[in-house]
Amino acid sequence: MHRYMFERNENLYAAFQYFDKGGNMYITRDELETTMKENGMGDKATIREIISKVDTDKMVESTMTNFVQ
Repeated sequence: MHRYMFERNENLYAAFQYFDKGGNMYITRDELETTMKENGMGDKATIREIISKVDTDKMVESTMTNFVQ
């Protein structure tokens, strides 16, 4: 595998794990919201708006595949 792709995948996986507080290979809306709040990424309303814009399929959980997209 090309080094860039390997590093990119490694970084994406690390970011996914950061949000996946339960360690179950899914990121729930609550986990995403909590992590965003902890990192000062906006108030509750702003965070929920961001999540609703990126959660186009309205799934409650995101897998690694969805996260990368």
